[in-house]
Amino acid sequence: MRRWLLIALLLGLFTWTASLSAKDNSPLFKFAEVKHFTLGDKVELSQDFVTSFDDHLRADLLKDNVTAQVVDEGGTWPQEDDASSIVVVGKFTKFKEAGHTKGSPGKLEWEINVYRKSDNLLLANVISGDNVAAGSKEDELAVTMAARVSNLLKKALK
Repeated sequence: MRRWLLIALLLGLFTWTASLSAKDNSPLFKFAEVKHFTLGDKVELSQDFVTSFDDHLRADLLKDNVTAQVVDEGGTWPQEDDASSIVVVGKFTKFKEAGHTKGSPGKLEWEINVYRKSDNLLLANVISGDNVAAGSKEDELAVTMAARVSNLLKKALK
């Protein structure tokens, strides 16, 4: 009798854990439009960096299950999905280039607003930044920062 109770308990626990992990793996939104990030006053970043960042952010939003699909800026999706779709608008607000030593890291800061498409309601405002290591190349920096931003957006939108 105890054996059957233990088996039933384990099966129940397994089923509950499986359903919980399935919920975690489903995207938070159906569609996302990521607008081209802009540069704040006195922020000097190359257009190649911004384009690379935008592209990696789109990919990371899919990988991190923030959204099921990403459309290009100005892209469309079925209007009935507007309530479960978002628009991401961002700006790089500060960039301080790193020095030549580990003791003088740079800094990249951003401000991002996420709106629900259906009613333009602000869902999240993320103001953050991260250090830039000395000797960082633009393409590596774009990849790293896009992953960081995607992770922050996922946490902010849960």
